[in-house]
Amino acid sequence: MNYCEKQETLWFIRGHADRRKELDKARREGRNDVHTRALETKIAVVTKALEQTGIDIDSPPLRNELRQAILLNIYNRKQFPYGRLYIVGISRDAFYQYRNAFIAAVALHLI
Repeated sequence: MNYCEKQETLWFIRGHADRRKELDKARREGRNDVHTRALETKIAVVTKALEQTGIDIDSPPLRNELRQAILLNIYNRKQFPYGRLYIVGISRDAFYQYRNAFIAAVALHLI
């Protein structure tokens, strides 16, 4: 994946929380239009890739902690670098391998 593709994928992931809020609002209003279905599809891409991240880790709490840490790091890497996330049991190299695999999985589904 080249630099531009990676940056576009990161931008897409960073918009995930806003899309979830927008979809919740649309559902509360009872809307079921093309825009709502597009939001559902985009949310599903990130959710599916996130569920596959860390699947090889046996401990569900550690797996969930890793997934949340990856999202925090992607949302704001300066405020949440690996050193501030305190993930016990995941080395720095492993964290960034999982993070890059997550980004690649999202990018694969965007293509």
